[in-house]
Amino acid sequence: MHDGSERTLADVVTYYNRGGVKNTWLSADMKPLGLTVEEQADLVAFMKALSGEIDPEVSRPPVLPK
Repeated sequence: MHDGSERTLADVVTYYNRGGVKNTWLSADMKPLGLTVEEQADLVAFMKALSGEIDPEVSRPPVLPK
């Protein structure tokens, strides 16, 4: 969670799966995801697989003409 209120990635997925916590600032677009426990675990595993190093050649901004 970007505000640090959830301790783990699994907690963040659970938070979004239940639709957040209703409050004045919560967007009307925020809706429960309806994921099963297995789908939540799969999502967490997928997101953890995305970590790693970025090849400098890929992350280097292009040189644009002036």
